[in-house]
Amino acid sequence: TQAYLSLGNGAILVVLLFWERRRLLPNNGLFCVQGILYALLRWEVEFYRASPAWWAGWTIAQWACVVGFLFFSVYLVRLCIQKPSLLTPAPSSEQE
Repeated sequence: TQAYLSLGNGAILVVLLFWERRRLLPNNGLFCVQGILYALLRWEVEFYRASPAWWAGWTIAQWACVVGFLFFSVYLVRLCIQKPSLLTPAPSSEQE
């Protein structure tokens, strides 16, 4: 499972670099995106681990990932709705 996490974290890094260059997220937006993507990755990887199911066929770690996903999703939505003035477009390469 460590190899899956390493590959997944590499993919998350590529996504974060893409979003960081676009500068379309408010302050702490990248942090939220990283939390969302990591929770999804970890939730999926937990299916491959030999851990006992806790409730509804999922492990405690998977339920923690669901909580983390919900937390970061709500936080990101609140950031984007409450502070739209923090959205900054990427600087243009042309000098005025």
